[in-house]
Amino acid sequence: MIILLSPSKTIKINPSVQYLQTSQPSFLTQSSRIAKILKTYTYDELQLLLKTSQQLTKTAYDYYQLWNRAHTEQRSSAAILAFRGEAYVGLKAEEMSNDTLLYAQQKLLIFSGLYGVLRPLDLIQPYRLDVADSFLIDNKNLYHFWKIPITLWIKKQLKKQGDNTIINLASTEYFKMLDQKKLNCEIVTPIFKDRIEDEYKIVSVFAKQSRGKMARYILENKITAVNDLKFYEKDSYFFNEKMSTNNQLVFTRG
Repeated sequence: MIILLSPSKTIKINPSVQYLQTSQPSFLTQSSRIAKILKTYTYDELQLLLKTSQQLTKTAYDYYQLWNRAHTEQRSSAAILAFRGEAYVGLKAEEMSNDTLLYAQQKLLIFSGLYGVLRPLDLIQPYRLDVADSFLIDNKNLYHFWKIPITLWIKKQLKKQGDNTIINLASTEYFKMLDQKKLNCEIVTPIFKDRIEDEYKIVSVFAKQSRGKMARYILENKITAVNDLKFYEKDSYFFNEKMSTNNQLVFTRG
């Protein structure tokens, strides 16, 4: 079972926090090419690409001026700790045991517009680039640039583990980085909905946090069977069999 998560726009590098075993991103050559191009962007060009405020653009501009292919523990952080968005609030990687982190290194993958796909303990430097941003490399947008190499890489990981199941906890935006047909595996997507008046709806902030909590639940309990996910009960969410299908497990509350 491989778990997929989206990255977050909020990234914080803390070199003082080090894990026992960090690793290098698998697509660092491609990432370096992208970062090298972004380093040539003017402030205005970068703001137009990222559609960010002046302050966030200044931060992103500085990121790329300082970005270096050498990913050392002095200038980088493990991806699972660096990302600070809502899913990572739910994941609480900083509280995980070393055993769980090492298990996560084999089972959890994080999409990235700059890095393609990351393992939890891969070292990353701060950046800002969404896969949906209108950035071109080799006359390809980021979806087109990453789709084939990432799909083949994940397919290889599944084969190595002797597994054929992906738990998709990524956003729709990032999951489109994969070619599902070429993966030829079982893909199960947990969905979290809240009762609002007379309907069950996805509330973005709660859904993102719950994706992180579900990932943690799988990792800490070393779950390998999809049916075992139905026992997930956090924050008053419960498995809703009537609303679920084989490929979508719906959890509702309220």
